[in-house]
Amino acid sequence: MAPDSAPAVADGAGRPGEIARRDILIGGLCLTAAALGGAVSALNAPRPHAGPGLDALIPRRLGAWRLARTAGVVVAEEGEDGRGPYDDLLTRIYEADGWPPVTLLAAYARTQRDDIQLHRPEGCYPAAGFALGRREAIGLDLAGAPVIPARIILAQAPLHTEWVLYWTRIGHVFPTSYLAQRWAVVRENIAGRTPDGMLVRVSVPGRDRDAALATLLAFLNALMAAVSPSERRLLIGA
Repeated sequence: MAPDSAPAVADGAGRPGEIARRDILIGGLCLTAAALGGAVSALNAPRPHAGPGLDALIPRRLGAWRLARTAGVVVAEEGEDGRGPYDDLLTRIYEADGWPPVTLLAAYARTQRDDIQLHRPEGCYPAAGFALGRREAIGLDLAGAPVIPARIILAQAPLHTEWVLYWTRIGHVFPTSYLAQRWAVVRENIAGRTPDGMLVRVSVPGRDRDAALATLLAFLNALMAAVSPSERRLLIGA
């Protein structure tokens, strides 16, 4: 089903052949560096988040929004506990009077290596039966936070359409593509560090991109206002 909004937005610029050669080159560097980084990072223990879990950190009430339920969230389930590569996984659906429901997924991993990485929505949504439409890289300007490089995606299933907004934090950087994420991990591993990883994903039903973004920004600002500075650092870095 084709989206009724603008056509898909391609990241980057240049002729297709140039982009393909660039991606192949970067991918080759990632694979080569991963072999070196694996040996180096094994000597360095990660510095995991040592505080309470996400369920305790993120309030059940965020401004006008209140926790409605925890089921019905798209998750890339792997392993016996369904957490995939994460050490902590939170899934919630919030509701507020006069607003559409907002789904929040927050996933934390103490260790990011070339073979253990955060799952991006571009992978788990198609696996759950969604077709991805329009995609954009955007800068989130939230109250009390630096501008966060993020992505917004239109996800469509036969009976449901939603806009998905998310960011990934690898150590202190915010990669906006799978390749950039792999490269960020490899760079840290080569430097002798094993970074942690954080995925924050929010979504809202509907086709109207501007209305969805307004809802998600209002929700995220309520989230940032509800957590302490130390908890905010877990979500968006220093």
